[in-house]
Amino acid sequence: MSPKNVRELEEVACSLGQQLLKIGKVFYVRWIASSYHSTKVVWVDYSALHEHFLRASDDAMRSSAEMISYHSLTNQRGSIQFLKNLALMCHVLEELSSLSLELQKNDTSMVDAHNKLVLQKQTLA
Repeated sequence: MSPKNVRELEEVACSLGQQLLKIGKVFYVRWIASSYHSTKVVWVDYSALHEHFLRASDDAMRSSAEMISYHSLTNQRGSIQFLKNLALMCHVLEELSSLSLELQKNDTSMVDAHNKLVLQKQTLA
């Protein structure tokens, strides 16, 4: 993201009384945890992101291609279905992240691992 867009997004967040979360490093060994963190950041920062897209789609200082891109983002990410999917993804990734961390503990036996997997399967079903 360009410095201009970062600055504008931070200004929007500030005007909404929000503090933006940072995504940070996304791809590493514990990819489920990183995916959960990234998704949670989008969930928490959603209103600032949406407002930024909305403002940028009407910003005459931007090129027409940029304005069209932001308009498309606003329409796609502004739907109720997108929010429902995002909430579901947050929940599922949170559960999987928690399970992943539990299974990585050195003291986890095969029986414990099996029981945790069965419980997680029931939770997500």
